[in-house]
Amino acid sequence: MKSVTEFDCREDFLFYLFNDLGHENLRLSYNYFKNGEKYFSKHILYKDIMGLNQNDFVPGTIDTRKTFIDKAQHRTTFDVEIIIDTDDLQIDKKTLFSNALSKAKWIKKKLDELNYNFLIYKSNKGYHFHMIDERLKFFSSEQRKLFKEQIIKTLGGDFNKSSDNTTIALEGAIHWKSGKLKEEVNL
Repeated sequence: MKSVTEFDCREDFLFYLFNDLGHENLRLSYNYFKNGEKYFSKHILYKDIMGLNQNDFVPGTIDTRKTFIDKAQHRTTFDVEIIIDTDDLQIDKKTLFSNALSKAKWIKKKLDELNYNFLIYKSNKGYHFHMIDERLKFFSSEQRKLFKEQIIKTLGGDFNKSSDNTTIALEGAIHWKSGKLKEEVNL
């Protein structure tokens, strides 16, 4: 998987996810405030707006295509993507880390031992490991979920990230809870 920093703009990164990695169900959304409360925008399929000109309005929104892409803060995961979230400091009943960084370093070591290629992003409370496993293309939806759950369980991640099309913070965008940029880090 390529890092968001390897692209000139967000649009190029999204096109890479859709076209090169085959994320045909890529959905985008953002947060906005109304009367002091935070809301999520409508989730828009990227393929539905690809053919629009920059100043065309995105159907079902008040945003132009350019504005919607610029505002996007969330995306959905896809079938061959595995995400390990370090927010929970516990791996199992015996293993508890003192902080997210120590857990992230442990996960990095394990993934290196398994020869996985991955990127690490700083998230709201911890770190997210993003991996692509092309073998998952040949699994049924249920087999993929079980495979992802096994890896996530082994590394003490969040099981909510095991399903296809789970909404996550978009790489290179401001995180909706923390207000911090979701950026790649090296450990």
